[in-house]
Amino acid sequence: MTAEGSGIDVDYVRLDALDVDLTRALGTLTDDLEVSAGLALVVGDAGLAAAAIDFGQDWNFHRFVIRDQVEWLRDSLRNVRVSLQEWEAAQKRATTG
Repeated sequence: MTAEGSGIDVDYVRLDALDVDLTRALGTLTDDLEVSAGLALVVGDAGLAAAAIDFGQDWNFHRFVIRDQVEWLRDSLRNVRVSLQEWEAAQKRATTG
């Protein structure tokens, strides 16, 4: 949608698609919490299980950092979308009287 006289063209379909992608990524990062523990149970070797647990603990730390950043990005996108819609509505009211 182009706000009249603003020169800004906002593609809300693409913003919505990005929101869906970020939400899916956030879900994947959240749901992955128990994967390393489950993997450690099925590898069949104590040393490999310990390595899987160590990796999992390190990965969980980094995954939480990434998850928080993805969540911030998704929430920011939503805030920008709402702000753009409010701005466009104000511009339309201002130009139509």
